[in-house]
Amino acid sequence: QLNFTGTGTVFTLPAGYRPEQYKEYATSSAGSFSVFSIATNGVVSKIVGNNGNLDIDCVIFQAGN
Repeated sequence: QLNFTGTGTVFTLPAGYRPEQYKEYATSSAGSFSVFSIATNGVVSKIVGNNGNLDIDCVIFQAGN
């Protein structure tokens, strides 16, 4: 879990761990519905959700080629 307030960039994945295609994931943030994305440039962003812990435990970060 990550503690994050608001929406926007949470962190950036290093080269070699970035997806080949844009991805969106539904999860929870502070016990409510949340959505975050991973762009092909490695930027992980919270799109929707309450302030507080962003649960990313359910995501497997698969590296591109």
